[in-house]
Amino acid sequence: MARKSRKQPVTETVVSTPVETGLYRTAAYLRLSSDDRRKQGDSLETQRNIIERYIAASPDLQLVECYTDNDKTGTNFNRPAFQQMMADIEAGKINCIIVKDLSRFGRNAIDAGYYLERYLPAKGVRFIAVNDSHDSLTSDGGIMLPIKNILAESYALDIGRKCKAVQHQKMLDGKFLGNYAPYGYQKCPEDCHHLIPNPDTAPVVQQIFSWIDGGMTYDEVARQLNRQNTLTPSHYNQSKGLVNAPADIGNGHWTRRSLVDLLADPVYLGDMIQGKTVVIGGRRTSVPSDQWIIVRNTHEPLVSRDVYDNIQLKREQRSEIYKNKAKKQTPYTENFFRGKIVCVHCGAAMHRKRQNKDGTYWFRCESQQKYGNGACEVVSIREQDILNVLMVMLHQQNKLMTGHYQSLLHQHDTISEDTALVATRKDIVQTKHIIQSLYENLVSDIITPEEYSQMKADYTEKLSQLTEQAGNIQEANQQRRQTVEHYQTLTDAVTKTLADRKLTALLVEHLVDRIEVHRDKTATIQLRYRQQLKEVG
Repeated sequence: MARKSRKQPVTETVVSTPVETGLYRTAAYLRLSSDDRRKQGDSLETQRNIIERYIAASPDLQLVECYTDNDKTGTNFNRPAFQQMMADIEAGKINCIIVKDLSRFGRNAIDAGYYLERYLPAKGVRFIAVNDSHDSLTSDGGIMLPIKNILAESYALDIGRKCKAVQHQKMLDGKFLGNYAPYGYQKCPEDCHHLIPNPDTAPVVQQIFSWIDGGMTYDEVARQLNRQNTLTPSHYNQSKGLVNAPADIGNGHWTRRSLVDLLADPVYLGDMIQGKTVVIGGRRTSVPSDQWIIVRNTHEPLVSRDVYDNIQLKREQRSEIYKNKAKKQTPYTENFFRGKIVCVHCGAAMHRKRQNKDGTYWFRCESQQKYGNGACEVVSIREQDILNVLMVMLHQQNKLMTGHYQSLLHQHDTISEDTALVATRKDIVQTKHIIQSLYENLVSDIITPEEYSQMKADYTEKLSQLTEQAGNIQEANQQRRQTVEHYQTLTDAVTKTLADRKLTALLVEHLVDRIEVHRDKTATIQLRYRQQLKEVG
């Protein structure tokens, strides 16, 4: 069985009973996984139709929300729509869930059992599985409910094993299983698991190998490609509509790193190497190279083995030279500003270099070196100059920071209890009493059913608003306390730094947001604490 996951704690919640309201506030839950798409009867539209017909024939059910998880596995409950439904249960918005069958709710026997047998009953939430003829209002499920959950989980595990077995066999047969073909290739129109040369990009790959084999450096090749406006692999895929996510596209420049990865890929020899990673417990993990699935000569090569092997040999030789140099050099000092220093002209992160003559550290913009002339200005600055500017800023701002912190500390010392929270909690208690007395007044004929329904709806809405208001106040107070504690730590660290004149990487991380360097070797430092002053002020 699957490992038990974290779930919502079972706590007491005010939920209107059907006797009081006459109607269950019902949530329809729909789920479809990638495996379900191949089966008839499990489409989202079919699930919705079955549920709507059932609700139409049930006068005590009122549909208030439809939650849909599309392309989500049922083996765990970490699904956006499901989690939103649980949050709405906690808020008292719904008190009934209806699904097409138990497998739509989940295919994890332990977790499904927890929700159906403990969590939902504790919250007073009714559960209906239409095709399984299960209704928690009229049946406790007996022995059949856990058996059906176990069968649903077994089915999911069996399907998963079969899919993995099929994929593994395809890898052993040398069939390509990627979402889109490697740069230089395209999927064969007659067989999506077979690669053929791409007439647009195959010549680019061959030219890159030829340049490197002929003696050009990686940086020279990158600059040449950028000058020719050659699309990078990610931008080429974007132009063909294969990728759209910004994280998968990049900045559009060829770099040394992208060339190293391309030139080391055996796919250009006509070999297929797959199974480099595996998903274990929901996380993708690298597989040792001796366990990769390698099949030779599965498609047309773009380069000869002699050229490929020659380039790999040169790369290994350069790597060995760099390692030997590194052993002789004094170790680099810690880089406090990693990822924080950028060129103001092009926005690129500046790289830290050491000048071997005197051990001075510099930050330089490498856009011109990487992408060619005109890509940016010649921008550089000494690390010590940045440290000097930062220490001056800290001296100037230290008194302000300390004074503001003392003011905040005094404010929190003088307020022992939030009066707004006390008043809101008092209103919640009173509103609960009123709601409880309404039903008694209805039974005693003090109010009419129409008056009861209207008043009950009004006070229930008020209770929901008060509960949300109390939660917001508590959350704001907690966040404020945490921010003040963080600010105290930051203020103490700044004071110590000024006394010792020694920065730490942790302080820089909390203190500095961004450092912009200009062509004239000046730096503009943006501090994080200024925003924190606004948040806690």
